[in-house]
Amino acid sequence: MIGDHFELNYAGKFQQFVAPADSHYSFLRWTVDLNHTFYIYSYQQTATRSAQGLGPDSCAPGTEKCPEIPRTRNLNGSVGVRFLLAESFTSGTSVVPFYFQQTLGGSDINNAMTLGSYQDYRFRAPNLLLLAV
Repeated sequence: MIGDHFELNYAGKFQQFVAPADSHYSFLRWTVDLNHTFYIYSYQQTATRSAQGLGPDSCAPGTEKCPEIPRTRNLNGSVGVRFLLAESFTSGTSVVPFYFQQTLGGSDINNAMTLGSYQDYRFRAPNLLLLAV
């Protein structure tokens, strides 16, 4: 979290998949995931009764006047932008096996949600590009 107005989540990964010498399933993959969250007003929690030290017996009969609970408007809200790019590199005769291809749609094998309106594993390919707002 940076300040009260936006949050940046960046991730990068480089992977090398090596198959036996007589196989043609070796490849390299790099992944970049940039996720930005912009808070519309600011990121803050609204105060609750228990946070102010007021309990059920704080205003029992015979005690002094109950303190007023401050009224606050809940102005929390955010806009998110995500850029995900995964590139696989193979030599001239190598290919990326079907079961190592990344997917978009629903939840993937790591339970990460992308394109939630599609069924799980809907789109599959050696390379992946996602821009979500």
